[in-house]
Amino acid sequence: MNSEFARSSIGSLAVIPEVMTGVLLVGHGGFDKLEYPDGIPVPTLGRVKF
Repeated sequence: MNSEFARSSIGSLAVIPEVMTGVLLVGHGGFDKLEYPDGIPVPTLGRVKF
């Protein structure tokens, strides 16, 4: 399967981006330990990178 495309349940192609935005917990504490970075790699089967 091409990492750029995936089939949805109705059979049409959907574009899956290479990166996403998300909230990361970077340590113990309060809200000061949360980061909201851009450019997090989108996880796929068999691949998880940080």
